[in-house]
Amino acid sequence: MSGPLLNVARYRVRSTVRRQWLGCLTVVLLIGLVSGVGLGSLSAARRTQSSFSTFLKSTNPSDLGVAAFTPKPRDFTTALRHLAHVRTVQDYVNFPAVRIEPHRTVPLLPSVTLVGSLGAEFFSQDRFTVTDGRMADPHRADEVVVSQTAAQILRLRVGKVLTLGFLTHALNRVGHKVRVTVVGIGLLNSQVVQDDVQRLPTYIIATPALTNSLGVKYQSIPWYEIQVKGGGRNVPAVEHEIERHVPAYLVFTASSVFAAQAELAIKPVATALWVFGVIAVLAGLLLALQAIARLLHTRDSDLGVMRALGADPAMTVSDGLPVALGAVVVGSVLAAGVAVALSPLAPVGPARAVYPTLGVATDWTVVGPGFLALVVTLGAVTVAIAYRGSPHRAVGRAQPLRRGSAVVRGVVGSGLPVPAAIGVRFALEPGDRRGSMSVRSALYGAVLAMMMVTATLTFGSGLSTLITHPALYGWSWDAALDSSDGYGPIPPKAQASLSHSPLVASWTGVTFFVLQLNGVVTPVLFAAAPAPFSPPILSGHALASSDQIILGPATLAQLHEHVGGSVRVGYGFGPGSQTKNLTIVGTATLPAIGISQGQHTSMGTGALLPNGSFPSLSGQGYPKACNGPNMALVRWRAGVTTSRGAAYLQRIARAANVEFARANNNCGLFVTVLGVQKPGQIRDYGSVGVSPNILASGLAGGAVVALAFTLVASVRRRRRELALLKALGFTQRQLASAVAWQASVVGLAGVVVGAPLGVAFGRWLWTLFAREVYAVPQTSVPVGEIMWVCLGAMVLVNIVAALPGHSAARTRTALVLRAE
Repeated sequence: MSGPLLNVARYRVRSTVRRQWLGCLTVVLLIGLVSGVGLGSLSAARRTQSSFSTFLKSTNPSDLGVAAFTPKPRDFTTALRHLAHVRTVQDYVNFPAVRIEPHRTVPLLPSVTLVGSLGAEFFSQDRFTVTDGRMADPHRADEVVVSQTAAQILRLRVGKVLTLGFLTHALNRVGHKVRVTVVGIGLLNSQVVQDDVQRLPTYIIATPALTNSLGVKYQSIPWYEIQVKGGGRNVPAVEHEIERHVPAYLVFTASSVFAAQAELAIKPVATALWVFGVIAVLAGLLLALQAIARLLHTRDSDLGVMRALGADPAMTVSDGLPVALGAVVVGSVLAAGVAVALSPLAPVGPARAVYPTLGVATDWTVVGPGFLALVVTLGAVTVAIAYRGSPHRAVGRAQPLRRGSAVVRGVVGSGLPVPAAIGVRFALEPGDRRGSMSVRSALYGAVLAMMMVTATLTFGSGLSTLITHPALYGWSWDAALDSSDGYGPIPPKAQASLSHSPLVASWTGVTFFVLQLNGVVTPVLFAAAPAPFSPPILSGHALASSDQIILGPATLAQLHEHVGGSVRVGYGFGPGSQTKNLTIVGTATLPAIGISQGQHTSMGTGALLPNGSFPSLSGQGYPKACNGPNMALVRWRAGVTTSRGAAYLQRIARAANVEFARANNNCGLFVTVLGVQKPGQIRDYGSVGVSPNILASGLAGGAVVALAFTLVASVRRRRRELALLKALGFTQRQLASAVAWQASVVGLAGVVVGAPLGVAFGRWLWTLFAREVYAVPQTSVPVGEIMWVCLGAMVLVNIVAALPGHSAARTRTALVLRAE
């Protein structure tokens, strides 16, 4: 008995594949394309989220950097190596240098700094990552590597030969010249995500051979890079030990700071990819289930005949099931393949340029479980649909009376042409039992496709708004004067010029410092309270008295505090230390300003304190020897153009530099004019690239394919109705028009329902993104672009409908109706 049954099963499988190959292909492509894009997005999210930590680990990073303004740097190095928790110490120095050209000498400062390693720094610790060329040989004194920004500023390329002149400590004459060749261009691990404070000065990196050959005669400020036992968790303890035991003016920079900035820039992109991936997978499941139900529904008439011939429930349920389950498995394999094929698009974000293992990669933690989930979920539902559609289950079950769509009845009564009414009915009603057609899959696919495209446009519009409105990321003034990269004061004459200028509406001074907040070393800004203008407040209110403090949201979370609570603020250790409790009155999007090569505020990080919080810091947070704010923030009067204001500030800066040169009191070296200072997250937004658009386009493409197959299947299933219409006098043009109307109704459903849902989803996703980076969450809707997309969608669905419409017009009436 088993032999005949097996032969019958084989026959049914072959006949089902021959007759329903198009439906099987639809199932395979919907699962493979749409769910594959979703799995690819989830894999990209995981790879993106871990991208910077993967890169950073590959560079053997330091945990803490220290600049010590001390007359005995060698003693300082020895002291560092004997501190508890310190594992290794590497140091490097700055060289006052100039670039010597045939007819002129070009100073490198303040934009570019020549630094040299005294040991393994940049070569084995904090390894320089070469993106063009190769790494310099540490044993050769005639090779250098340069950062990407330095290469842009100095117009350097690999193979370029430079003549560098090294200045003596008097900074007035060249004491030594060296010809070096640029052999590589790349990035340090701290330069992957940089805000405008860190961007300059940028570096030319000399080899240990060149550094040691020059000796201490030409060396300037030394920097020390420390690897800490136990990693980042012991960095605060090492900072406290250094401040207690080493007598020097110190500037700290922890690798956790730039790592946190990188993670902050990457996390929202990864979150968006996660959300998109989950939606795409769910959309793929929904569309595939509709297609599977349609595929199994085509066997209904055959099942009735089989039951009449004595087939048992097991035979009727299993009829056609192997084909459907095979389509599920093949589609799931295709989805896994699509996810792997999309892997070269990841990681997305600023770490992509230096990621150590770009290319095709299989994330088995996503692809493996995703494949199994697709097979198990779709397989189980396929079996359930087959069981529910069995003739034995249908016995005694009352068939619902189909009243038809109210929209169709309204169209019929509106006086539209008959082909239009027929097309609307094809789009919204499944038809009679013999020509029954699932219309929901096409409608759902169109809605989801339009939703994702408009959501992507809305998200992109919010990002563009953030980039073009600096006040949304903390820069709520027009320009600034900066003294000596944040280390010096604005001279009194410059302050007086700003106060009496007819171009300046208002200005306020800010001073940079580093304090301990609940024991955590934190960059702070000192400013007047209330100030003429301040960073945008996210919660709470602005400063009103000297016992208040405003925190960045990330710092607030790090301290495990809340608005309305208090924080213990301290300065220094030992007899001269001070501590006091300040009330947290709000959070703000803090600007990216501060000392270069050190800790500074940026969007969610840092604190804002009023002048006078610590009187011993000259009321403004700066040592008395060099009294004055480190930066002057300026807002122009109405009608003053950016170029006119910048020219005015340049005149003030030149006068201040002359004043510094005459004073010679070591308070400052130079004053520069600053435009908008962008945080790292804003500067590197372009590194996101077109990957999200590609993923959204993949989902939209899957929906278009689904619509095309749905229209083709609709024509095949409704051949009897089309033949009857043709027999009643419909022309070929009218039949093609009916199919075009069907496609237009599906497209219109996507536009009317999907576009508003996409706008709402895009606004929600953008708000989530903005809050993740601690920007002001101001949303915008690109109405014009969305209108063009909606128009393009309507044109596209009609193009897709052309081939099925042509097939409908060529329906052979006699052959179709011969059995009637």
